[in-house]
Amino acid sequence: PQDRVEEPNGVRPEETEPQPPKSPQSPDSQPPAEHVPPPAEHPQPAEKQPPVNSKGEPYPTVIDPRTFQPIPFPDDLVKTEPENRVDWGSEQRGNFIKEWIEQGYPDYGKEGWKMFDIHHIKPREWGGTNDFWNLVPIDRFWHNRVVTPWWDAYKP
Repeated sequence: PQDRVEEPNGVRPEETEPQPPKSPQSPDSQPPAEHVPPPAEHPQPAEKQPPVNSKGEPYPTVIDPRTFQPIPFPDDLVKTEPENRVDWGSEQRGNFIKEWIEQGYPDYGKEGWKMFDIHHIKPREWGGTNDFWNLVPIDRFWHNRVVTPWWDAYKP
């Protein structure tokens, strides 16, 4: 007969299932409660909430087709009077589209570009420029029905 080894708890090793090693985050590895500082002593960073406009609507999600990431809410908004805003018209739109294509982004063709508005990430009304990285093509319907009305109702 084979000698059997018993553990101190009376269970033979062959009768137990193998257990994975305890990770540092496992509940069994936490220090006793009296050694854990109360939550106020180690606050967790709060999740950044999206800004809301005066109607309580959250900042709309717009995906930048260059990065495939949502465009962030712009910093340093400064209310800018109409006479002090950068110009925007068909010439500036054409310049953006030309630079877009030159940088290797998709050319949607004359008909395809008609489906897009060129959105100022930081609106001209809030000090935005016509800099390439402040502009992004977005679906015209989404721009007119969601994004522009959100900014129209924005009050910092």
